Amino acid sequence: MNWLDTSAAVVEALATALAVGAAIYAGLYAKRTYETQARQLEHAREQSNFERDQHARHEAAGLASWWVSCEVPSRWGVIVSNTSPAPFFDVRVYPSGNSVAKSKGDGSFLMTVVPPGTYFVESLSAAAEAEQAEKWAGKPRSPGWHVGAQLEDGTELEPLLAAHKYRIDRMTFRDNAGQTWQWTPETGTAAAA
Repeated sequence: MNWLDTSAAVVEALATALAVGAAIYAGLYAKRTYETQARQLEHAREQSNFERDQHARHEAAGLASWWVSCEVPSRWGVIVSNTSPAPFFDVRVYPSGNSVAKSKGDGSFLMTVVPPGTYFVESLSAAAEAEQAEKWAGKPRSPGWHVGAQLEDGTELEPLLAAHKYRIDRMTFRDNAGQTWQWTPETGTAAAA
């Protein structure tokens, strides 16, 4: 073997070693680039989920209820107000203060759907409850409550702001995406487990 053959073999071995080194470096660089992009994508996904959750929570916070009274005619009830742009479903309100409703169950009332707007749910006296029970016999209803009661235009409603007997203890409902929410005075609006 002559020195030319040996030199060619050495050059060829060095070239191969450099090619292998370059391939390893390119692989490591590609791996690092992939990991960086994967982290960025995961961060963007988390940010998107956070923003979607915040948007959903903001919309869910658009559902509120409170007790009201009106003097003429003498009526009491609960306002259910949806200020979000979308309806809510299976809205169950648990107010305190309706002894007729409480005597017939948990005192709550159910609204199957609450589109954007403001609605009056009348608290019934024992006599009015008996009349409603007869009228709606065999149909689903919330005892002690007249869900969908009509108010004449211009009816003055007074919110009961400081009456501890008349308060909303809890609300549960579903949004358009099927997420169940719960509102309490202690926790505000939160996604239900």
